Amino acid sequence: SAFFPNNMLDAGEDSELAVTVKNAGKGAGYGTVLEVSADNQKIAYERAIPVGDIQPGEAKEIKVKLKAGLDIADGRTPVQLYLKEKRGYDARRVVYNLPTAKLERPHLEIISTELNDGDTGMAKGNGNGIPETGETVEVTAFIRNNGEGKAIGVNLKGDNFTSGVQWVRNTTLVGTILPGETAKAKLVFSIPRNFDAKEISSALKVSDVRGVSDAEKQVAYAVGKLAPDIRYACRIYSYGKPVETITNGEAYEVEFALSNSGRIAARDVTVKLATSSGATLSRSLIEIGEIKERATLPGQRVTLSVPRTYTDQTVPLSIEIAHSDFSTVSSIIDIPVAVKSPQLRYVAALRSKGGGNTLEQGEQAILELQVANEGNLSAEGVKVKIESRDENLRLLGKTEEYIGKVAPLVPSETVKFQLSTTKRIKPGPASLAVTIAQSDFSPVNRQYAFNIREEGAEIIDVAADEAVKPKAREGERQAGPTITLKNPILETDAERISLAFDVADGSRNIDAGSVRMLVNGAGIPLNAAAGLTSKPEKKKEIMVNIPLREGENRVVITARNTDYAQATRQYTIMRMVEDDVDTPRVTGLRNPDAVAVIVGISKYENVNVPQVDYARRDAEAIKAYLVKTLGYDDGRIITLYDEGAGLDKLQSAFRTKIRNMVVPGKSDVFVYYSGHGVPDVNSKEAYLVPYGFDPDDVENTGYIVKDLYQQLGKLRARSVTVAMDSCFSGSSEKGAIIKNISPVFLRVTNPIFEVKNSALFTASSSTQVSSWYHNKKHGLFTYYFLQGLRGKADADKDGRITVKELEEYVVKNVTTQAAKMNRKQTPEVMGDRDRVVVKLN
Repeated sequence: SAFFPNNMLDAGEDSELAVTVKNAGKGAGYGTVLEVSADNQKIAYERAIPVGDIQPGEAKEIKVKLKAGLDIADGRTPVQLYLKEKRGYDARRVVYNLPTAKLERPHLEIISTELNDGDTGMAKGNGNGIPETGETVEVTAFIRNNGEGKAIGVNLKGDNFTSGVQWVRNTTLVGTILPGETAKAKLVFSIPRNFDAKEISSALKVSDVRGVSDAEKQVAYAVGKLAPDIRYACRIYSYGKPVETITNGEAYEVEFALSNSGRIAARDVTVKLATSSGATLSRSLIEIGEIKERATLPGQRVTLSVPRTYTDQTVPLSIEIAHSDFSTVSSIIDIPVAVKSPQLRYVAALRSKGGGNTLEQGEQAILELQVANEGNLSAEGVKVKIESRDENLRLLGKTEEYIGKVAPLVPSETVKFQLSTTKRIKPGPASLAVTIAQSDFSPVNRQYAFNIREEGAEIIDVAADEAVKPKAREGERQAGPTITLKNPILETDAERISLAFDVADGSRNIDAGSVRMLVNGAGIPLNAAAGLTSKPEKKKEIMVNIPLREGENRVVITARNTDYAQATRQYTIMRMVEDDVDTPRVTGLRNPDAVAVIVGISKYENVNVPQVDYARRDAEAIKAYLVKTLGYDDGRIITLYDEGAGLDKLQSAFRTKIRNMVVPGKSDVFVYYSGHGVPDVNSKEAYLVPYGFDPDDVENTGYIVKDLYQQLGKLRARSVTVAMDSCFSGSSEKGAIIKNISPVFLRVTNPIFEVKNSALFTASSSTQVSSWYHNKKHGLFTYYFLQGLRGKADADKDGRITVKELEEYVVKNVTTQAAKMNRKQTPEVMGDRDRVVVKLN
């Protein structure tokens, strides 16, 4: 019924003969097969084609596939068709004489190409005719048939493109090209936004489906590089007005206005912000999205809060602008700080009977006191405390008064304290200790000096006829013994202490049987072994060992002289008990996928590097807590101590070993370091100090902290916690690590710790020295870090300790204890403050 595609059997061409068969009988034909045969050996065909059952009156069309060889001649060739039925009801044989045509060879050639980088078809670009990064480009190939015969089933294909360039369409069917005719076909490719080569090249290939003609053309195009150019402008606002300088104790709006002056859009733009030294930001991540080419976005604002106690001259603000396909833009802005502080002093007046600044023996008086603030920042939570160190100069009633806020140049209210002297106080200079405390700055300790005047003579009028008799001063015989502590102890952590005291009377003997001591209401035996003998004496020197309970202990001592005049003294001794941090709390937690690296370096190979007394002890305690409190598997903890903590061991642990142990998405990673830290005086980078460190070659013998953080960021861990009991000031309690350098150069820029789900605890700021807690034989920071893990940091008592709770506990206690040591040490914490560090239940 038909002969495809052109009623001619061309050399090398696939053809189809459409044959219709019909059952003209009254019965069904079963299992019919169409048999095909041809005498011409240059024709390939299928010899038997199953047709199946044919019902009466039913017709079926069968396609007989034929293919002529390339060497077939012009003419006609017979093809016989024979439909057979399995029972013998065969159809009559039919012979078709099909025309054949010999091969007339085509000759294909790609004569030229044309690019389209506009905004039509599949192209997407700026239309300047130059392939540029980020564009999708159409390349049109012009294909000419210079042969004598037609080209059949012509196909165009792109191959061997420069690495990085992506084909969108790398093949297309052209079809038939007649002799002398030129056809065109399109391929499509895209150039990545971050493509870095100067040129792209490819091979364009065209071929006849019969394989009788093909051609290839090498094409190359110069590539124009387009990239976003992200810039930012930073402005600081205070109550809506722009400012150049900020002050401590205030909050500011920091505005970032981003622009893209490049010729392509910036995608997935984010701005990461970080600061240090105690200043805080309302958010650390600004998600921008896309910035079109040559576009400027409205400003984004972040609140910057500077604590009142901030003392640095600048607030360093780290800015990191990231966007997809291109490198990150990083910079640091140092915002100038006009540092303010309260400057407290007091003005006092003594209201005594003699006036002036004098108090008589045995007199009571009122001390009136005002607090003045001569600084430029208000003082908050001001309290005044008066203390006497002379037992003959006493304060009656309150010794402390709360004042509250004291604004600059505005004196506080007047507070009053009642003083009393005994007649035994020595004439001459005297003083009271005045402490002005405030909530967030160091207390002011001063002395209030005045004079003690000898008691004046008593004047008695006597009748002329009476003998003049001396009259005893009132109360002289009635005064009881003097009770004096020889070793005043106000605070201790001991369970028992030895308390030494004297009971003395200048004129009478002490009644030994009357001397009594009560500790928290319980009597303490006093005997000859304690120094209380029955021998008549005007002075008894007693020493006794007493028990103390946790918290406040009330000690009462009473005694009489032989005239039955009694004296009573009361003392309060505080016993501050802290848990034994060397015994970890056992929680029953199991964290089998967790991994840790613990480094403790107490001694160094170089004799010029001071030892760190408790570093290894600290590291071993941390490991015990990881196993028993946090549930880490002992076999998944890498420990590096002393000589085992060389530079190569640190690099191996953080670059290879820990990576091989982490289970992505499941492992919690904990890193602890106790040892020295130093800055590089040129780059200001922070370095850990390995065992073999050379102070004269920091860069090559120290382990740069930035590398540690980068390695941790690659781990794909579920969380990362880092605790460093080290400072990077270049100094230690035992002296400088890097000598012969002015301390002004020993400053370090802290690396930005930006690992997801992370928390970073550092013992001190970069300019401070990390202290040791000698009484506890631990580093000061590590001691309170362990106390926090034991449960002391669980502020809300919910059985879970978060990073924020641990931060608040450690910072408060370390700064307080450091102040008692006459030091400044403020731990710093960065990271996810809501993450739970340990579950205690």
